[in-house]
Amino acid sequence: MTAEPGRHGGSVIVVFEVKMKEGCSQDYFDLAAALKPELEKIDGFISVERFESMVEPGKYVSLSEWRDEAAVLAWREHAEHQMAQRRGIAEIFSDFRIRVAHVARDYTLTDRQHRAAEVVT
Repeated sequence: MTAEPGRHGGSVIVVFEVKMKEGCSQDYFDLAAALKPELEKIDGFISVERFESMVEPGKYVSLSEWRDEAAVLAWREHAEHQMAQRRGIAEIFSDFRIRVAHVARDYTLTDRQHRAAEVVT
C-alpha cells in the first residue's frame, strides 16, 4: 500500500454496505462488473474494492475512493449507474446503507508524514 505522492487527505470515501435478496448475489456481482468500465471513466474516480463481512455472511461492503464530491456526484448521476440502482432496489437488494466521508489524513507504514501528531509510533 502506498499513499499518493504529496496527498495528505481531502479525498472522499464512499462506503456502500449491501445485503442481497435470496439467490441474487451473482446478479449484483454481474451488474457491478458490467458497470466497472463506466466507473473507471469518471474523472476523479481513484479506486474501488469489495469485501464480504466476516460477522454477517452475505453482507458486502464496497469501498470507493474519489478525488472530491464532484466526482462522486458525477457517478451518482451517471445514466447507467442510475439504471443499475433502480434495478438493485427493485430486484436485488434486501437492504443497503451508503456513507460518504472526507479523508482527514492519509499515510502508510513507510510514508508517515501526514500522521496525526498525537499518535505514538
